[in-house]
Amino acid sequence: MLREEAISKVLEEAYRHEKMNLYDACFNLFSESETHLSDCKAYADELIDEKLAKYIDEKKTMLEITNYGKFWMLKGGYIEYLKQSEKKIKNEKVSLEDRLEEELVEARLKFTRYRIKTFWISFLLSILGFLFSLISLLLVFFKLKG
Repeated sequence: MLREEAISKVLEEAYRHEKMNLYDACFNLFSESETHLSDCKAYADELIDEKLAKYIDEKKTMLEITNYGKFWMLKGGYIEYLKQSEKKIKNEKVSLEDRLEEELVEARLKFTRYRIKTFWISFLLSILGFLFSLISLLLVFFKLKG
């Protein structure tokens, strides 16, 4: 059984009973596995991390489904929740790529502006250097003549 299917079973069981003893339910659901209690604890922790369920006692043995978990159970369960999460992640990646693209365009425009400014400065300096060299050559030429 896949991990997602097992988590879905735990969520369905929590939805059916609202409040359930995690280990009793897992013993009934996954008794064929040798590590079913530790696996079930990991599945419940995953549901807690996703805010689909919550523990209602200090020993973390009683599990209660949250309103968010009920919402997703009505929408199709844990598998549907994962599908919607993947779509959200893809949309976030696209928006991140768009933002990066906009930042790149902005940086290119900024550096192009600096490149144009520095081009004209270097062009003026080279013309001034050429004029000084011409003046220097003329002075040397007139000194040799006279």
